[in-house]
Amino acid sequence: MGKDNTTEVISKVNEKLNLFKTLKEAGFRTELDSGSVPTVICKTVEDMDRTIKEVKKLVKLNGYNSSFGVRVMRRGDINLLDDNEENGDKSVEDAATVEFSEEDEIQQAV
Repeated sequence: MGKDNTTEVISKVNEKLNLFKTLKEAGFRTELDSGSVPTVICKTVEDMDRTIKEVKKLVKLNGYNSSFGVRVMRRGDINLLDDNEENGDKSVEDAATVEFSEEDEIQQAV
């Protein structure tokens, strides 16, 4: 791995971490999964359309040019519920992650 390649990898990781931090600061439930894709977690499917629009605006303002995701909470995400909510909520359904490529982000965010 050459010096230029290492610098590029570090730069991409920093961009992802910066977006993750920006999304957290904006009040979104956010994770950085094992694939290193910043992902916003919506409480319900009905929240997704609004959330995707808001996230795309933040992505564009941040100058982020990699993949990100928006998905609905899964049963395994119960620990992400707010403190004032009941922890035994079984109404959370599994849902696929909605991921956007760099090209989709740029075209749809404009």
